[in-house]
Amino acid sequence: DFVRVLVKKRFLDAPRDHWTTDAAENLATLGLLDEGNTTVLNPLQSVTLLALSSSLFNSYGYDLDPQFKRMSIERQYILSAEKAGLMDGIPFVEQMNGKQAVTWGQALVMILNSEGLLEPLGALKNRPSSDHYSQRALDVALDHGYLPMAVRSEINLNDPIGKAELAYRLSKTVRFEQAIATLYDWESYL
Repeated sequence: DFVRVLVKKRFLDAPRDHWTTDAAENLATLGLLDEGNTTVLNPLQSVTLLALSSSLFNSYGYDLDPQFKRMSIERQYILSAEKAGLMDGIPFVEQMNGKQAVTWGQALVMILNSEGLLEPLGALKNRPSSDHYSQRALDVALDHGYLPMAVRSEINLNDPIGKAELAYRLSKTVRFEQAIATLYDWESYL
């Protein structure tokens, strides 16, 4: 016999009744929200490209490409994410750095690419040039329930996405929902 104890990560600065708190704490407990050993989330702080890339890599089982091993960890994640197709459709990837804030548009594209829900980049060539590069991602996110229809008019695809908001969006993906369900599935360990 053994006893399984779940020690859920708690953030001191996350209000208990806020709609994003549970998602952020679940992902941190799973080790998929890279916050180190801190008890502070800073829910409104912008997410960096390195943090989003490492969360997606850890949850989807991607490996850093060995051809980039002599580069900084930031460049390894960015270039490996690009090579894995997570950044398909995002312009100017070669100019990005891991410390820059991720926009709503970039986050949606990367999340939906990791879920395999966006069409290949070549299929986007017929879209009007006036469309934002991530407009299709926004439409797909709405279609698949990652975003409630009510927030569509509130999202500016060029605005940075905050940590708590991103944690909530990630918690709605198939992969993260499965991981969270496993976390609380006590019978699977009996």
